[in-house]
Amino acid sequence: MKEAYNCGVVIPDYDTIITDGDFSQNDLFYPSKEWIATLSHRQILAVIAWHFRRDHFNEGSWISETVAKGYMATLADALVD
Repeated sequence: MKEAYNCGVVIPDYDTIITDGDFSQNDLFYPSKEWIATLSHRQILAVIAWHFRRDHFNEGSWISETVAKGYMATLADALVD
């Protein structure tokens, strides 16, 4: 995790960015390519961090939600573009 913070991949104020972005719960929980295209690079990183954090407290739902349904891949693809 230290390397991720040092490289700027993890942003410590992701919760503030999510709150200030006033994102709908539907978009945040189920991010579409179209919605992600409207976000800044920093907002995309915040959404990724939010998913990791949410899933950490949901006892492994990261596998069934964020990864298995393709949300993390869609978010990561947007960062590369």
